[in-house]
Amino acid sequence: LSASGAFDLEAFDMEARQISSDSEGLGRLADNSGGQLVFPETVQDLKDSLLAADRFRPVQKSRVNVVSLIDYRWLLLGIVVFLAAEWFLRKYNGLI
Repeated sequence: LSASGAFDLEAFDMEARQISSDSEGLGRLADNSGGQLVFPETVQDLKDSLLAADRFRPVQKSRVNVVSLIDYRWLLLGIVVFLAAEWFLRKYNGLI
């Protein structure tokens, strides 16, 4: 036994075949998900309801990075070094 054959893939665009949307199905989907069905004539109402909704309020987040002009660690280190040097010099010269 032997079998042979061939097949061809044809381009099929489902969106090109469908001229209009299924408004009943979209309406059921909107009702089940807590949304609403909007037609092109009522776009302004949709815009107004979105602008009035509390869940779409703008939120501003800020981040403040404060950098000190004086690095106190180096200043403290310098003071400690100078005080230690003064103490050693006084001790060396017999003033203490």
